Amino acid sequence: MVAITGSIVFLDAMLFGAIIPLLPTFADDYDLTKLEAGLLLGAYGGGALVGGIPGGLLVGRIGPKRGVFVGLLALAVASLGFALAGGAVALGIARFAQGLASATTWAGALAWVAVSVPRERRGQALGTVFGLAVAGFVVGPILGGVAEVTGVRPAFAVIALVAALLAAGVAVVQSPGRELRSPGAIARALRDRGFVGGLWLNTLPALFFGTLDVLVPLRLDDAGYGALAIAAVFATAGLIEVGVNPVVGRLSDERGRLLPIRASLPRPSSSRSRLRSQPSRSSSRRS
Repeated sequence: MVAITGSIVFLDAMLFGAIIPLLPTFADDYDLTKLEAGLLLGAYGGGALVGGIPGGLLVGRIGPKRGVFVGLLALAVASLGFALAGGAVALGIARFAQGLASATTWAGALAWVAVSVPRERRGQALGTVFGLAVAGFVVGPILGGVAEVTGVRPAFAVIALVAALLAAGVAVVQSPGRELRSPGAIARALRDRGFVGGLWLNTLPALFFGTLDVLVPLRLDDAGYGALAIAAVFATAGLIEVGVNPVVGRLSDERGRLLPIRASLPRPSSSRSRLRSQPSRSSSRRS
């Protein structure tokens, strides 16, 4: 089960990361500004944002297996559309459609883990799945670098084929159990401070990485890096995260969910105390 869901999120993350080393090429070919290049990159995330809640509702209605199957078929069609796109607008629309499909595949994959793995091992299982997702992000830029050499159309046509094959594989796998649906669950979740806090903690790294994913390739391109070199930079950074994710998942199982979060976030209270201990400039001038 972890292998299936991990393969699905691996493909999704690979699709997201594949465009990073291609951004300078698209910017040159279609005369894109940094804002327009950012919109092209962010179209995938925009589709995932728009499709997140509907995708989750769909998975809740038809079950994780069928949700993943529908999402993979949609991902295959959107990836083929990206391969055949002939302009920046068409590329953006295809990326947006990939994000919409990704929202459903992710919702189905994570729900599949939740209903199939005992609670005491769920953190480790999710950490492994997310580790595979990061591995997809590592491979994605490499794929983009290869696509720069072999051509964008063949590379993304192959991705469309892989998504279709994964959908066929999911179709023959036994369905996981289903949890009972609870009316009004979304409204209750949005009133839950822990749930909203979790959303915010997911948003922080997304904002950070989204900014880097646009500016770093363009800056490296200006410095003379080719697509393969840009891919190598992002792949190296991602490999570190691949190894960290399962460890963090196991730590959260053993020590509690908040410990890794607190260790990762800065401590503003200590900063404030240091500021308090330092005399202000005005007081120094007066003295």
